[in-house]
Amino acid sequence: MADRQYELVYILPPDSTEAQVAEVQTQIEEVVSRLHGQIASTDNWGRKRLAYEIARHKEGFYVLQTINGSGELMKELDRRLKVMDIVIRQMIVRVDEAKKVYGDLLAKKPDDTTALLGLADIYISEKKWSEATDVINRARTVARSNSAPGLKLVSLYELRQDWNSAKTVAGELAMQFPRDVNVLEAQGRAELGAGDTNGAISSYRRAYELTPNSMPILSRYLSLLNSEKYFTEARGVLQEAVARDPRNAPLNADLIRVESELNGLDAAISKARALADNDPNSNIYSLVVAELYEKADRIGDAIATLEKAVAAKPSDDGLTTALSRLYGRTGDLPKAEAILTNRLKADPKNVTISATLAPRRSAIVKT
Repeated sequence: MADRQYELVYILPPDSTEAQVAEVQTQIEEVVSRLHGQIASTDNWGRKRLAYEIARHKEGFYVLQTINGSGELMKELDRRLKVMDIVIRQMIVRVDEAKKVYGDLLAKKPDDTTALLGLADIYISEKKWSEATDVINRARTVARSNSAPGLKLVSLYELRQDWNSAKTVAGELAMQFPRDVNVLEAQGRAELGAGDTNGAISSYRRAYELTPNSMPILSRYLSLLNSEKYFTEARGVLQEAVARDPRNAPLNADLIRVESELNGLDAAISKARALADNDPNSNIYSLVVAELYEKADRIGDAIATLEKAVAAKPSDDGLTTALSRLYGRTGDLPKAEAILTNRLKADPKNVTISATLAPRRSAIVKT
């Protein structure tokens, strides 16, 4: 049977994390790959109000994917999604059928924003950019108080790498929806694509101020600050974040890295040791200290740090693999293999160590 193009829409709970969304998408990708299909596009619509309450949810996190494949593939996807507890609803339609559905809806209600944006997604998947732009602008005209059509247009320009147009539209949206985090994030992406890094930092700063507990926003904001060497601002942001969540080891590790940039390696090591004393079960402080030593070309100190940590926590796979990789980077391949082999003897079914060891053994054989 010839492949056709389908639209898959699935809805997750409104409070789904990025990791949960990514996990569902990973499972979909596995099925599509196994049954020889292709994902043409993925569009995270984000939180939207449901037409009616489903499983006590009045809102849901929507994802639209355009998939090229067989009917067998789509049946398997439908089956898999139905057994995923996190998926509260899914729908699969053929694109040619979807066009007819959207056309019928628009014939009855020309200002149906959902139908307009759905039709735009089909045009985008077909690379009919002019038609998609026209439909999106119709949606913007009829739904002036809704940021979704404008965000769709920004996404279209991003897809086409037309960053100046994306930046212009995103700027218009930011003026109209100054407290919409999705708009500010889109503005930051567009500004970054257009080469306006300071503008992107400003946009992500405002997004962070509105949603200080959003780890994705915080991560992108900090990444931009660090890339531009705005370490003082980065330290202030990290200190605020750590004050809200003192036991967050990755945030503390980032704070240590920033401390190194501002006050030098010794100050950073001192801070790391103080934090490690308060959180002895975490391995991240040993890892970041070794990272900083290696960055400063103090390889012996980096190795000594990880060797001491592995001796204290021999079952910690993160420390073991980190030390093995460090041995490998310094050219000591036998040691890199030996530490993994010893760990695998203690835990023969350890998948992480096995996966790390395989390329090491290959490297030993080649040498």
